[in-house]
Amino acid sequence: MVRSMYSGVAGLRTHQYRMDAIGNNVANVNTYGYKSSRATFRDVYYQAVNGASAPTGNKGGINPSAIGYGSQIASIDVMHGQSSFTNTGNAFDVAIAGDGFLQVMDADGNIYYTKAGMLGIDSQGNVVDSNGNFVLGVSGDPLGKSPDSQKISINLPALNPAAGSKTQMINNVNYTLKASNETDDSNVNFTFLSSSKIPQGKQAEAVLTSSGITITFGSTAEFKNLGEVQTAINDAIREANGGKDHVAGMFTLTSDVNVDQEIFAKAPGGVITGADLVSDDTSAKLGKVELPAATFKDNTGATVSNGPCGRFTFLQVGSGFTAGGTDPGGTPAAVTAMTLTHNFDANTTDGGDFTVSMTINGVNYEGVFSAKAAASGCSVLLRNGTSTTDTITLQCPSLTAIVGESNLNTDADADNDIEIDTSRTDLGITTQMTFNAPDATTLANLTASPTTPAYVLGLGSKPFKLEGGTAGGPQTVKDLSGISIGADGVISAFHPLMDPQNFEIGRIDLVVFDNMSGLNQSGSTYFTSSTNSGEPKVVKAGTTGAGEIKSSALEMSNVDLAQEFSDVITTQRGFQANSRLITVSDTMLEELVNLKR
Repeated sequence: MVRSMYSGVAGLRTHQYRMDAIGNNVANVNTYGYKSSRATFRDVYYQAVNGASAPTGNKGGINPSAIGYGSQIASIDVMHGQSSFTNTGNAFDVAIAGDGFLQVMDADGNIYYTKAGMLGIDSQGNVVDSNGNFVLGVSGDPLGKSPDSQKISINLPALNPAAGSKTQMINNVNYTLKASNETDDSNVNFTFLSSSKIPQGKQAEAVLTSSGITITFGSTAEFKNLGEVQTAINDAIREANGGKDHVAGMFTLTSDVNVDQEIFAKAPGGVITGADLVSDDTSAKLGKVELPAATFKDNTGATVSNGPCGRFTFLQVGSGFTAGGTDPGGTPAAVTAMTLTHNFDANTTDGGDFTVSMTINGVNYEGVFSAKAAASGCSVLLRNGTSTTDTITLQCPSLTAIVGESNLNTDADADNDIEIDTSRTDLGITTQMTFNAPDATTLANLTASPTTPAYVLGLGSKPFKLEGGTAGGPQTVKDLSGISIGADGVISAFHPLMDPQNFEIGRIDLVVFDNMSGLNQSGSTYFTSSTNSGEPKVVKAGTTGAGEIKSSALEMSNVDLAQEFSDVITTQRGFQANSRLITVSDTMLEELVNLKR
């Protein structure tokens, strides 16, 4: 009875240990990197009651009999199985996809191993975990360096001073706007506009604000080269700044194409306007053609009817209209001839065709339209040969404006009208009548201008946000624009002013063990090595059996709540049964004591 009581006590103790392990697991169900534990039991020892005897020829063998003394804890095992990951969005949170541990070191130089990857950077550039312990690996550019257990410290080189600048591609030309002073204040935003409200005699005005500089050019102000534009910009800034230079200094405007030669020099008059400086409309500027008036004065001053030629109106020219090859900046070309020819077949009833032609500086432009089309009003395209762009488009007069009397004649009457009678088909002849525009003296006063390219810079199409300006000097983590951790543990950084902008500043190395179940638990999700874990082997992430590092993620606890609560039930029942064993044993002892009465 005493043995049964002590067995019950031992059972209570072991089940309490098991409940303690379960309680610790449940308490850490949301602890990142936590590995659950399990308690296992074993029996203690036994007192023999009867020994065993071997069988003989006359008697069978007897098994041994023994009474045990309860249970004890066999082991408390750490379950190192991989748990699921949760995405955090924090670039310095890491999880290990597979075997391996992060290595960290406390202030006393003690090294611990953990799966909890809540990392960060302290004010001195050290990579640390959430407990402030140093994360170990390789500092600096890790290229060619073996895995190590150094403190990872981020040390950035000093930055050379530089002036802010910005290059924009506009109409296939790279324009660069740059400040002269090496300072952070040279990272200024430029906006270019034009306005007709800028007074004549002033090329540009500037408005200086905390957000940038706005330059407004006079829309009719003229500029002969990019240097004049640059001067106008700086003069306007100095005026707006009370006669002083901007804190960023003077600004230069350059291009990778000789725009002085390709744009300014080729523009009409060798100048472009302030409106052209900012305009991004690169479509060609179409030329024009003057046509004779419906009536004109001859050399004697008498009014003469112009006939059909004077009833055409000009619409537009094509994108390749050359006006006879006239230089865009030269004298407008002269219109030397204009004729209208009527081709009529008496055997047809559609009124025939009309051919209209113009001669400009010896180049002939010709087109054909039908009387049927003219009846409802039409336009006609005059071409230089077969060109599709060197063209002139005219609006045709209506057929009633061309046709005068109802009878077909073989020549024109005094008012130069064409006389058509489509009902007359008995003549069986084809007639052709040509009507000329006024005499050469009148034509000499008519001119044509060619289509010209758009001589614009397009500076107003994009803002110029100057970048890279800095006074230089030592750089720290706060000057970095971004830090990331790769699958191989390499820590990369981005600095907009350094060359190259992306560079590597360290590497987080992992450790693996021959027997990770032999590690000691130290609290704070830390493990330490033991004599049965084997020596730690420092390796690169993703190599030599170690898993890859997943950034912006953390490994969750591997506690299985369903299993834990199932274990709670069985543990509670075991504890309850052992307590009943003690109670019953006590009752039996009480009965034994009462026998002496």
